[in-house]
Amino acid sequence: MRGTAIAVAIVLAAASSIARADDKPWARGVSEENQAAALKLYREGNDDFVEDRFAAALAKYEAALKLWSHPAIHYNAAICFNSLDRPLEAYVHLEAALQYGAEPIGKDHLATGKQLRAALKPRVTVLEIVCSGPCTDRDAELLLDNEKLDLARSSAQLVLVGRHLIVASKPNYLTYRKSVEIGAGDKTTVKVELVLVPAAKRLARRWPTWKPWAVVGAGAGIALVGLAPLLIGNGQIDAGNAYFNTTCPSPCMATQPGESDYHRGAVWQGIGVGAFVAGGVVAASGFVMVLANQPRLVAPDVGRDHVAITLAGRW
Repeated sequence: MRGTAIAVAIVLAAASSIARADDKPWARGVSEENQAAALKLYREGNDDFVEDRFAAALAKYEAALKLWSHPAIHYNAAICFNSLDRPLEAYVHLEAALQYGAEPIGKDHLATGKQLRAALKPRVTVLEIVCSGPCTDRDAELLLDNEKLDLARSSAQLVLVGRHLIVASKPNYLTYRKSVEIGAGDKTTVKVELVLVPAAKRLARRWPTWKPWAVVGAGAGIALVGLAPLLIGNGQIDAGNAYFNTTCPSPCMATQPGESDYHRGAVWQGIGVGAFVAGGVVAASGFVMVLANQPRLVAPDVGRDHVAITLAGRW
């Protein structure tokens, strides 16, 4: 990479290389009005670049390129992108700037551009996405890093070395999602296949069938355990009542045997009732789980920004 001072010199010098020559391949079909307007924007961009306003300069260069795809404008845009640490765009514009050799940009700029392109080349590579069949239908969508691709135009994309996300989708097909790590090299090929949703569907339950019924059984067991203290409590309360009715002298004293039987019976009854209530709650929860565990149709759904499960069933 070059320093700012050298980059400025390149940008300013390149301005003089733009000429309105309709016989040149980069000028064919471009009106004089568009050439003049592009040249004006180009020079304004150079003014911004001198002041290190790279983003502002780039905006003017890109506006100029919409009017006239001149190699010198591409060249300066490439230097701007490089200054903003956007190597992929810098490489693309350098390719456009260098395609006609030295004539439109000058020998010195051609040599410097080749050096910069060589420095950027290890950071970019070609990703080829092979997607046939449903992928090429009109209602299909193919995204690379959330940017829509037009496979009808080209399946090869220039990308930065590193991790990239490929997403393909089409109605009635499972969304394809793949994250790929792309290293430096001539080309990396990724094959994309879309699968019909019915082929991937299956019946599924929330839990194994035995689990909800095990909860029901546990609740019934707790309630059954409560039956013993309840019977004990009822028996002791009956004994206490019998003592009061037949044996206890009048007035009965709290220290007498009947009173003790009555209180012990009440405690045992409370334990039994508590066990019945707890068991009933657990059993009821188990029955709710049984209802919620009915088989449902499950189809995976993987999108650009989500991973989900699609469910269908009767509740």
